Amino acid sequence: MQRNLTLAITALCAAPLFFFPAAVLVWRLGKGAGGSDVSIAYGYLGMLAGLLAAAAGAALTFYFARRYVPAAHQRDLQIADAVVAIMWVVIWSVIAAGPTKLEYDGRRAVLDVEVRAAKPLLRGERIDAAVSVDFAGGQDVNIPHPERVREDGAAVILPWETTPITVKEWAVRVFVRGQPSWFPLSLPERPTASTEWSAWTAPAPREDYETPGGLALRYRFRLVPYGAQ
Repeated sequence: MQRNLTLAITALCAAPLFFFPAAVLVWRLGKGAGGSDVSIAYGYLGMLAGLLAAAAGAALTFYFARRYVPAAHQRDLQIADAVVAIMWVVIWSVIAAGPTKLEYDGRRAVLDVEVRAAKPLLRGERIDAAVSVDFAGGQDVNIPHPERVREDGAAVILPWETTPITVKEWAVRVFVRGQPSWFPLSLPERPTASTEWSAWTAPAPREDYETPGGLALRYRFRLVPYGAQ
């Protein structure tokens, strides 16, 4: 009885090793297959595939452990189970950790962004029509500023700001006619002071994102008293 219980725990500890590869594989197959409804469908399908793979993997682990691990090594198996269980708890804690809330006494967080686009990249369109900005790292309330558009030699600059509410990652997406580019921001998880403007940076390479020439971004973080601009 005790041996079967130990083997069952071993099988449960091994199950995530089968769940994650199957779920991620199906999810990746669905990337780019269609719109948001298709992506959601593939997300659910990935969960189902992961659960089926986890069940099959647990059953196989139980079978092979029962057949090939001698009863004399049951204590070693229990120690291994404990180590693996702790590992999964730590991993799950990291995955499930909630985003950082940006709450400051009497002040609100403001992320200012300026996007600089070369005029050939705009193809004669207004920058606020061809370019849009999106905070990719959490919940926010953004404010476009098309009235502050200005020219900078052979480029045009589009100012934009947002109030981040929660943050899991400091990053901004810039869309040029619907094609996204990725801009990671070098900010601490929870900034405690305002910063100066960063240098102009080009988009970072990232899977499924564009890195067009002639596109750059700079940013700054501000703590603003409520009621102030």
